[in-house]
Amino acid sequence: MNINNQIIERIGVHKTALIFLKGFNWIEREQPISDYGIDMQVEIVENGDPTGLLIALQIKSGQSYLEEQKGKYIVYRGESKHLDYWTSHSLPVIIIIYDDKKYIIYWEFVNKNTVELTEKAWKIKIPTDNKLDKISKAKLREYYFSDSNFLTLSTSDTSYANCRRLDYKILVKNKPSKSIIKDFIQRIIERLKKDNYYRNEIPEKALSEKESDCIWLLFYSNILQFKNGLPFCRVAWNRKDIEFPVKLDSGEKLDPETEMEWDSQTTIPDEFLEERFTKGTYLSLIKLFTDEVKKIHNKLLNLYTQYKAKKIDIHTLTKKILLCEEEFQLLLPDELSEKHPPFECIDVNQKIIEVEALIGNIFTITNDNRDEQNKSYLINRYIEYSKEHIVKIRTKILF
Repeated sequence: MNINNQIIERIGVHKTALIFLKGFNWIEREQPISDYGIDMQVEIVENGDPTGLLIALQIKSGQSYLEEQKGKYIVYRGESKHLDYWTSHSLPVIIIIYDDKKYIIYWEFVNKNTVELTEKAWKIKIPTDNKLDKISKAKLREYYFSDSNFLTLSTSDTSYANCRRLDYKILVKNKPSKSIIKDFIQRIIERLKKDNYYRNEIPEKALSEKESDCIWLLFYSNILQFKNGLPFCRVAWNRKDIEFPVKLDSGEKLDPETEMEWDSQTTIPDEFLEERFTKGTYLSLIKLFTDEVKKIHNKLLNLYTQYKAKKIDIHTLTKKILLCEEEFQLLLPDELSEKHPPFECIDVNQKIIEVEALIGNIFTITNDNRDEQNKSYLINRYIEYSKEHIVKIRTKILF
């Protein structure tokens, strides 16, 4: 590389560093020794505090990298050894192209979604709209702070009297840092204040015009923690001046209405984590379960249809529904209690749990002392809900 090219390369590195330092207020750390294609790391800073969240950068400068432009894209072609290293890197990697004529820096993430394999190696299309400036700060930050890192496992309406209260259990993916979780908490609470979930029509009628008074969040890092009631983080939000607020034993304040506490006693032995089905075995067992559940669901639906058509009365409906209960309780294969689902099937397993709960609610409601109108309404609702979940399970496992 001649001296002019070296100078252009150094300008590209310094221009990039300056944007992260001055434009983003993030920390940049140039790699002083060649690191197999990583020129710099940047650390995200939130509210003046380093987060420990890093992004790795490969910086290319000069007109030779801008020769292949197609429409709104700059095409960068790389070597296979670099692609293997970048896509298996512990940090997200972005490729940066510095245009030394227009003084513009372009960027794109290097991952399986952006890379295209070619006969010789690979290429990546860098959008010319992806300019490294203050606007792109949010896009880069979104890699870590995306809501896709959080999956709601269950929602409960625990309202009482005139107090609108909702509880949520949330699975946290990709091991995000505390700063990411705190950011998510503050955003999700604003949305959940207006959540329209109700456990039945009674609180819906009484509280439908009312925003939440209390929100309780439980976070889990894996499904086993969820099943064993071991959240690593608890959050309580209480509307100001609420009469009976939810309190945490040793919470830290995020704001005057929100407190959270961390629990380190959530470790599950490694050997327990390893007791998992292979995906093929698990899905075979689930297919058997869903086939049988669908049969019972059809029985319940047919019974309710007969009731609505006034071919049977409420007492006959109740009696015949309860005849299905023992059959339903024997459905889940014994093998599923021996191991845990593969991690890639956690969402399917959650749907199985929800179907069990929904159909179980049909038997519970049928067996209690509600009046006929309330009982028939809820039986119908749970039959509809369970049908939706059965369809989702069968869709997910492609039967």
